[in-house]
Amino acid sequence: MATNLKSIFISYARADGDLLAEQLRQVFTTRGYEVFLDVESIGGGTMWRKAIENAIENCTHFIAILTPKSLESEYFDQEWQIALNAHREIIPLKYKPCEVKGHLAIFQFIDFQDPVRYAESLDKLLRQIDEHYSPPSEVKRISQQLPKAWRDIPIQKFAVHNTTHHVHCIKPDVL
Repeated sequence: MATNLKSIFISYARADGDLLAEQLRQVFTTRGYEVFLDVESIGGGTMWRKAIENAIENCTHFIAILTPKSLESEYFDQEWQIALNAHREIIPLKYKPCEVKGHLAIFQFIDFQDPVRYAESLDKLLRQIDEHYSPPSEVKRISQQLPKAWRDIPIQKFAVHNTTHHVHCIKPDVL
């Protein structure tokens, strides 16, 4: 993937998300974005897991197409977690009725379920991409300064340890 272009990684399940994935690939390509879509971007003989990991780590935006099959997919789960750990902009698109649980549920999705409202949903997605863009070099610089996990943060950052403060209990008659 390119170094300073808007680059999009599309994560989906082929069983029920391939139509939207292909439509988005065409739209993004027309706008000059670099797009990673597994069926188009991974050549024969390529170590596909490594290619996917590299593409996610080098993209500017990670599109997660939410469908029942994608939410059941181990690969989909691994892909969005790689994007999260790489501090990529994650944009979930709800394409089929499904219940999103766990950490992925904290992200606001763009609703692509109604074909009549496709143009409106696409406009929201493109605005999100245009408004939240940092070149990969800037994202990489910032992410190198952040800890990989909360366990890497020194305990002193979580609380102030000051022995000069005393704990005062609330009296039982206070509401």
